[in-house]
Amino acid sequence: MNLRNHVSSVEESAARHPSRVAFKIPQYLLDIERFAAYWYYVLNDVAKIPQRSVIAICSRGYRYVDVLHVYGIFRAGYITQLIGLFPDAPYDLIRGVFESAKPRAFIFESLYKTSEAVRNAPMPCYEALPSADIAYSNEYPLPQFPLVKAEDIAIIAQTSGTSSGTSKIVPGSYRWLDAMCRKSSLLNTPSGPDKQDIFMWR
Repeated sequence: MNLRNHVSSVEESAARHPSRVAFKIPQYLLDIERFAAYWYYVLNDVAKIPQRSVIAICSRGYRYVDVLHVYGIFRAGYITQLIGLFPDAPYDLIRGVFESAKPRAFIFESLYKTSEAVRNAPMPCYEALPSADIAYSNEYPLPQFPLVKAEDIAIIAQTSGTSSGTSKIVPGSYRWLDAMCRKSSLLNTPSGPDKQDIFMWR
């Protein structure tokens, strides 16, 4: 059985609905692949960080380009660790998250450039691209997605830290991600043939 994930869902949607305007799907998939190629070049070719390593990502998540970073880094073959915090949050709030997940790199939105998380991060830090247009280049080839098993970790989320005062990591396997994608296809069935679901930015 092929394991589905959020990026493969976009690929399937682009193949099924090439003319749909929801997020301009063909362009959306192309943008994801360009970001994947760019970040694979930065992380693997330049920083020598192998695929299947954990990459921490911190952004507000409100913009189209924020989604491209998350999906693109995942498509590049890395485990995405999503970190949510305020720009002025103390480093101790996420120290445990870094120590538990052991990310090999930290990618952050420019808003967090002077934050304690960036200043104290014990790994290489990279500022996220501010626009989708910047990643447009033919010099970065799209990498092959690594072979994975159902039990392998696909993504890492974090708790809010409200109970203990510190955030804790919540890993999600490819089996779990596959189940979420299949469940969403049932729960978010469009009401008509001319409509389309928009679960997970699909």
